[in-house]
Amino acid sequence: KRPYFVQRRLARHHRPNARYRKQYWSRARRSARRNTLFTRPVSASAIALLSKGRIPIIVAALAVLATAFRLPTLAHAGIWRDEANVYVELGASSFGGFLQRVAAIDYHPPLYFILEYLWSRAAGVGEIAFQLLPLAFSIATVPVVYLLGKAAGSRAAGLLAAGLFAIAPIAITYSTDYLYSVAIFTNALLALQVTVGRK
Repeated sequence: KRPYFVQRRLARHHRPNARYRKQYWSRARRSARRNTLFTRPVSASAIALLSKGRIPIIVAALAVLATAFRLPTLAHAGIWRDEANVYVELGASSFGGFLQRVAAIDYHPPLYFILEYLWSRAAGVGEIAFQLLPLAFSIATVPVVYLLGKAAGSRAAGLLAAGLFAIAPIAITYSTDYLYSVAIFTNALLALQVTVGRK
């Protein structure tokens, strides 16, 4: 073992200079920032925002946002040819006659047609009333998407998914068209049931 004064002399001889120490600590700080980017603790304000009591308010606000984005499509959407076939058949004298005539011209499952027939008896037969049903299902999908994201990940993931769906251009474009909104709503419900059932 070397004497103490020899160790001190060697330590002074091999001591890194100031420039090296500056570069070393600069790299260490950058590495620490990268390592803590995704492990940084959530701030108190974010925790308060995602508290269980405020979640329904945020989801309701996202549903209102989705409504604001979708309502203008009622004035410009019009009725597609497939929708026009169903629209004309809504004037059938009976429910059985309506289903029989729709089955002859359309191959889709009957859920949308049944709901549209019942809706037309409550809201009347008109272009705007005809498109209000898929619009309502598109807006109702927002909380379902939140629940799906929450079940699959976390409340933050659910809010992010619901927010993206509320402003997604394709969801807005097809929000008043035919049976697409009903199909998206039912598929989201089925996905939610499967996700919850696996836990």
